[in-house]
Amino acid sequence: MAERKDENIEDLVKKARKKGRITYKEITSLLPSVGYSLDSMDEIVVALMEAGVEVEVGSVRSKKKALLAEEEFPGAGGDPAKAYLKQISNLRLLKKEEEVLYSKQLDDARRNIIRILFSTKFGLKKFFKAIELTEKDILQIEDLVQVDSKYWTSRQKNKEEKARVAEAFAFLKERFEVVRRTWFEEPSPEEAKRARRCLFEIVNKIDELKPKTKVVFRWLDDFMALVGKAKELDARIKQLEHEILLAEGTKGPEAAERLDAARQELRRLKNRLKEVTKTLGMEVQDGADYAARLNTEYQLFMEAKERMTCGNVRLVIGIAKRFLNRGLDFMDLVQEGNVGLMKAIEKFDYRKGYKFSTYATWWIRQSITRAIADQSRTIRIPIHMIETITKISKASRLLMQEYGREPTAQEVAEYIDVRVEKVKQAMEAAREPISIDKPIGKNEDTYMGDLLVDTIQPTPYEDARDILLRERLDEVLSTLTKREKKVIELRFGLNNEPPKTLEEVGFIFGVTRERIRQIEAKALRKLQNPIRSDLLRSLLESDRKY
Repeated sequence: MAERKDENIEDLVKKARKKGRITYKEITSLLPSVGYSLDSMDEIVVALMEAGVEVEVGSVRSKKKALLAEEEFPGAGGDPAKAYLKQISNLRLLKKEEEVLYSKQLDDARRNIIRILFSTKFGLKKFFKAIELTEKDILQIEDLVQVDSKYWTSRQKNKEEKARVAEAFAFLKERFEVVRRTWFEEPSPEEAKRARRCLFEIVNKIDELKPKTKVVFRWLDDFMALVGKAKELDARIKQLEHEILLAEGTKGPEAAERLDAARQELRRLKNRLKEVTKTLGMEVQDGADYAARLNTEYQLFMEAKERMTCGNVRLVIGIAKRFLNRGLDFMDLVQEGNVGLMKAIEKFDYRKGYKFSTYATWWIRQSITRAIADQSRTIRIPIHMIETITKISKASRLLMQEYGREPTAQEVAEYIDVRVEKVKQAMEAAREPISIDKPIGKNEDTYMGDLLVDTIQPTPYEDARDILLRERLDEVLSTLTKREKKVIELRFGLNNEPPKTLEEVGFIFGVTRERIRQIEAKALRKLQNPIRSDLLRSLLESDRKY
């Protein structure tokens, strides 16, 4: 049945690919009615999207409502998963042209933010402070700028990337010195022209280095907060100056006191504004102008990101379904997949000509698999071990179908070409821990711990055997002299204490170790007498039979 369903979906994709587009009505008419459900609709939409087919969504809302009524989901609004699926059913899928358009808008907005922010004194100070931290090994270069994907896997590429970034940093610092000199002294026309040229080269080089988006946006937030503070202080100063101007004509001791307090507050606010504008590196109005430009680009960035996210959220649903029953709830899988989707949106390069869904699939899968590895188990398993366990599981299923039985570790190891020890280690790690407080049974009045054998506490049989053995030992040892009995008990730990050496026993009795050895040998010869040894031998043989 499942194979037939897959064949129907493949046929549908082929027919839709010829036309380039398809409607929901056509989907339902081409599919067999048996097994038709909301879940299959989502799978089909994902398959069509990955194949580059545009799905017209004019009747999405009515079709989804009909499906929900057809399947009689009780309280769909109360189930987060069903409510979420119902909500995203109204989202329109993006065409490839739209993906390129929004990717370009996102990239342009990000680059404009970088160019505007790092053309300010505030942005330059932040970036060059970060360069100092990388040179002191406090901050890693991969946390500041983009590096090649082979940076972590190839030692040669790692060296090349570090050399490239170090060369770029040296270039930036050389030109930054020229720009910084103009901050502290009035430059000549020639120096000002050179400083502008150096600033242009700095901004271009920073843009070329591609600083991390999260770092840039953190500095952007700091800049916007400072501008907001400066505008607030400036407005308060103007209001206070107006109040002082009106109060200067008022006479009386109370008015004079209030006027003096207002002037002190005005001085305090002006000093505070001076500190803020110094940190900002510009006057209030200039800061407001820069903030307005940055805010415009930021809104364009977020708009493009939101459009890309909404247009591909169904892809997340389709991929998340493949990881069900792995230890995380469906909505948790979707949430982690959405995180991967947003990372893919920020890193996607539309210039390479690939479909976004192909690129995003890798990021979504990686985000979900890492979340499963980190969160699904009480005892965390490393990612490489999770991958090995997945390979073993797939190989075991295939071999079971081939042999008609559970494959051995040796057979699985040969199939996936790894050592048997590694397969056994992975299979041991894959075992899930079970809570001993887990209730079992229909009434849940019994717990898992009640059914487990306690290997630490002795069983009733062992208690009875130990009591009988103690009685027999006492009976046998009572036939020895008091000194011989004490020596045997100390030497063999028969008095619930660790066995002692000849020297330790000799110290207790105040004699040499040789004398203790002689007493012990004499006592053991007496115990070997059949009259005494038969009492213990019969007990030992009955224990073996049990």
